[in-house]
Amino acid sequence: LGAQINDIHNALIITGDPLPQVARETVKAVFNFDSTGLMSIVKEMNEDSFSSYPLSYGGAINQNRRNIEIEISRVKKKIDCGAEFFLTQPVFSEQDVERLRRIKQETGATILCGIMPLVSRRNALFMKNEIAGVNVTDEVVNMYPENGTKQQGEAVGIELAKKMMSATEDFVDGYYFSFPFNRTYMLHDILGK
Repeated sequence: LGAQINDIHNALIITGDPLPQVARETVKAVFNFDSTGLMSIVKEMNEDSFSSYPLSYGGAINQNRRNIEIEISRVKKKIDCGAEFFLTQPVFSEQDVERLRRIKQETGATILCGIMPLVSRRNALFMKNEIAGVNVTDEVVNMYPENGTKQQGEAVGIELAKKMMSATEDFVDGYYFSFPFNRTYMLHDILGK
């Protein structure tokens, strides 16, 4: 209702990550209501209250989930709940690409592929070890020089981003970019502009 009142008509509906162990002592997680539950409510409101100007919404795809069948099932359920598009976790490997390709083939989902040009070995190691749901392989980490300059790290990130875009361009519907440390200027080199 708040979105409609404020003339917001596009949304990404996600459940979110579990709370870190330290925070669980003072904050309680709520998982009896998730993204598909909210999507179901929005779908009903679109058919009734918002029928003249419905909310357009999408969800997330975690192509790195251990059991890909569960993720495919969740994507189908989200589509049934009215999701029109999906943003993926950042893609870093051929394994990510092949898993996304399978999700696309089995669901027909509109997929916006996540591209994150990592900017250094340290950045790659942090994403690999600290961020759940992201698949940064040892091969990707080893692409970055151990004591590389800022320019060397960015150059590797730009090439990796181009490689992942090239590997997915035949089946994804678009891209979204996440730039570490707000280095959005790298987009010019990624897109060749």
